[in-house]
Amino acid sequence: MDAGRADVLSNGGIRSAREEPTTMRRQGLLVTAAVTAVALVMAQGDLAAQPPGVQGPVSAQPAPGALQATPCGLEVAGPTTLAQPGPIGAQRPQVGARQGQAGPAQQEGVVAAKPSLTQLRTPTELKVLYTIGAIGATVNLRAELKLRAEGKPVPNHTVRFRVNGASVGADKTNGQGVAQIAYKVPNEFGARKVEAEFAGTQSCTAARDDGTLGVVKSSTKMTLALLNPNQPIREGGTVHVNGRIVRITDQTGLDGREIPVKVDGKEVTRLATSPSGAFAISYKVPAGYGVKTGKIEAGFEGDTLYVPTVASLDFSVKPKLVKAWLLWGGAEGKVGQTVTLSAMLGTTNPPLPNHGIGGKSVRFWRERDARWAAPHIASKTLGTATTNSSGIAKLSFKIDDKALGYSIYAHVDGVLDELSVEKLYAQGGILKVHKAPVNIAVSGPGSGQIGQTLTLKARVTRATDGAPVKEAQVQVPGSPAKVTDASGEVSFSYTISSGGGIGTRTVQVTSKEDDRHLAGAGSKTLQATAKTN
Repeated sequence: MDAGRADVLSNGGIRSAREEPTTMRRQGLLVTAAVTAVALVMAQGDLAAQPPGVQGPVSAQPAPGALQATPCGLEVAGPTTLAQPGPIGAQRPQVGARQGQAGPAQQEGVVAAKPSLTQLRTPTELKVLYTIGAIGATVNLRAELKLRAEGKPVPNHTVRFRVNGASVGADKTNGQGVAQIAYKVPNEFGARKVEAEFAGTQSCTAARDDGTLGVVKSSTKMTLALLNPNQPIREGGTVHVNGRIVRITDQTGLDGREIPVKVDGKEVTRLATSPSGAFAISYKVPAGYGVKTGKIEAGFEGDTLYVPTVASLDFSVKPKLVKAWLLWGGAEGKVGQTVTLSAMLGTTNPPLPNHGIGGKSVRFWRERDARWAAPHIASKTLGTATTNSSGIAKLSFKIDDKALGYSIYAHVDGVLDELSVEKLYAQGGILKVHKAPVNIAVSGPGSGQIGQTLTLKARVTRATDGAPVKEAQVQVPGSPAKVTDASGEVSFSYTISSGGGIGTRTVQVTSKEDDRHLAGAGSKTLQATAKTN
């Protein structure tokens, strides 16, 4: 710089060797004012950062028209104001003049340039956290947003995620500055690129980061179950097994997987799974297999997405069934009578005593089914009896049904594992029920005066077993019918009329016929005496 230019001295003052044109002085002042304004904003009241010659600290109070900004990552009650420098004349001290020369004239109305909000935003950094997940699992993709300088979390700001370039969602950061979204690992093996991006705000700079989602194979689970677990298995029969394989991450079935099947350690077939991961095994037990427990084993050998698995199931082969025949008879009687049913179980058709099968339980029941005209009556168990050494079972029971005809049926219980019983229905028995006669007993006073009303009681019982007859309709001549209670009893009033005079009177009581009982009659003899009043 030549001698005719202004020299910058160490004390910050400017001295001119000669008077410069007004335009040059104005440009110099503008440059100096801009530098001073930026220094004041950056210093924020730091005395060490103030230009030489400034008296006192820089005020932190906002000047009129100053920029305002909310600190990034902080929750504040109101906006924070950044102080801006005033006019150069108010902040720049007078520049001293060289000896014998006048100082430069002050230029009024010159203001420093204001920094933009973009220049004031706080730098941030974003970190994608490493995640690992199995095929089919739902994992959380996470990213952490912090202030770059201080490392403090930045809460309540939106972070967007992409996996292998495809958008998968967005989330706001929590109090620890962490944003996360749920992501289901697709059916493709291999690591995936996870991108997270924060777009920035007026207070925070934008940030982004890349990370990795590690993908591993999913474990699998296989189940096997007998289709008919209560059905016995014998030589020549077929074992039916239902199977299914799923991945444990979300229990989704594995479609189109090959399943080798072994029986007692020997492979017998290979099956393919359905879209739901299901498969069905059918194994016919060969002749000569024997009475023993067998094992069915199914496995999955694994592939690029799923790890192997295996499952097994035991099945028991029962002895070969013995062919047997069951024949039973019928009975006939009145309501209340005890009658006997019999059945024969043997290895011949028809069963014979010298080929009988003993020790087996035979259950009997009666039913008025479609073989009979209406009314149809539901089945009722009559009881059970055990066959003797000749294969004969006898059951005695009391008849307590309406007087109708019924079919008798019989069944051998508890022999599914040893006997194949054929029932001779065509020769099955019939139960014929007839109405029972009844007895009526009348009790009460043995005498009474003419015109006196007496209370008498009638009790109706069956002649077959002496049991009370409830709901029987009982009537005394000249009075309405009444119905017996559960004890077979009913009370009624009888007035001794004067028409018969003094002497013996006979009171007749009758009951009507119903669906179980015949009509009945009873009487009571009493003495009619003269009136005494």
